[in-house]
Amino acid sequence: MQPYRVTLTLPPAFLIDAVTATMEGSPPSWLVSLAFTVGTAGALIGGLALWSAARRRAARAAELKESNSRVILHHFGRGTSPPCVSSSPPCLKLEAFCRLAQIPYRIETRGGPSAKGKWPWMTWRGETIADSAFCIERLTKDLGVRLDEGLSLEQQAAAYAIRKMVEESTYWTVAYARWVEHFGVCRKQVLLESSVFMGGDLPYSVWRPLHGLLMRMAQPAIKKALHAQGFGRFDRQERQHIIEQDLLALANYLGGKPFMMGDKPTTVDACVFGELALCVWQLPGSHHEHLLTKDKRFEALYHYTLRLKNLLFPECWPRPPKTYDPPT
Repeated sequence: MQPYRVTLTLPPAFLIDAVTATMEGSPPSWLVSLAFTVGTAGALIGGLALWSAARRRAARAAELKESNSRVILHHFGRGTSPPCVSSSPPCLKLEAFCRLAQIPYRIETRGGPSAKGKWPWMTWRGETIADSAFCIERLTKDLGVRLDEGLSLEQQAAAYAIRKMVEESTYWTVAYARWVEHFGVCRKQVLLESSVFMGGDLPYSVWRPLHGLLMRMAQPAIKKALHAQGFGRFDRQERQHIIEQDLLALANYLGGKPFMMGDKPTTVDACVFGELALCVWQLPGSHHEHLLTKDKRFEALYHYTLRLKNLLFPECWPRPPKTYDPPT
């Protein structure tokens, strides 16, 4: 049996000298300066953390009070390069729903993600509700929203199927285009006006240069999610086929109607708009953009997207105010 060998590594000589000098009552000046610098930095960081926490608590208290009269929608923030209402399909869907239903709201970019680790979420009547679908269900119930009134059971089922296709299939095709296929372009374009870090307290002047680095850090996690979901496993031809089939399904169902379910917009239109708006205005050079803007088969779907944009954000696209009050 071989005996164990233990190797001891002594600290550098200058550290040994410093410790010896300190024990003798005369620490070197560089050690005093280092201790002062570390202590000062720690105090500043601690003070900043306490200030940020106090600010968030005060903002949250005011938000809970405000939520009795309007919905507080927690989003990433408006895009700045190029300007866009939102760089997130679920966030845009929820905001579009509130405008269709004429529900007063305010966009809040502080506070981080929901307890589920995702955006959007909302504060409503003192409660926190996560997930855009659950937010819409809750607002529809509490406020008696009648967007889907008059739809038959068959139409309700069709609307649900369309929403699920858009959220569970088209969504991932958009994510792949943004985070993988056209990442170099989208990384420069999808720039938020405020950070989602430190509760949104990070100044824009600091956040902007960090944006590209943080997106690169997030990309591996997105790729992993795309692979786990399945869309990330397909080759280019297969991916384009899936994109085309999704958009064809929407175009064929829309037909010559002004909106998905008929002559008036319903809840499903907010969901579809959340995805198509990004395809048209946020994915330059993508297969999505090519099909919607240049392929005659999707001409009606493209004009449907423009129709909803003009209906939901008249004269304020792509930079609507963060606070919305329905017209009287």
